[in-house]
Amino acid sequence: MGWLTVYTVLMVILPGPGTNGPQAFGNIIMALGVVESDNRVIGLGALATLLGWVAFTAIGYVL
Repeated sequence: MGWLTVYTVLMVILPGPGTNGPQAFGNIIMALGVVESDNRVIGLGALATLLGWVAFTAIGYVL
């Protein structure tokens, strides 16, 4: 969880049009899952974060 969050923060720091939202949203979902101790929510947050990374990579590749 910690490394996933750190990598997400590093991705959010990088500039790019429309690329910060999905990772940040996934990170928020993961944080809520940690607070509630709910593994399903943590998994959904990790999935949302990974999908955000894919979107970031695709947009970066196109630019």
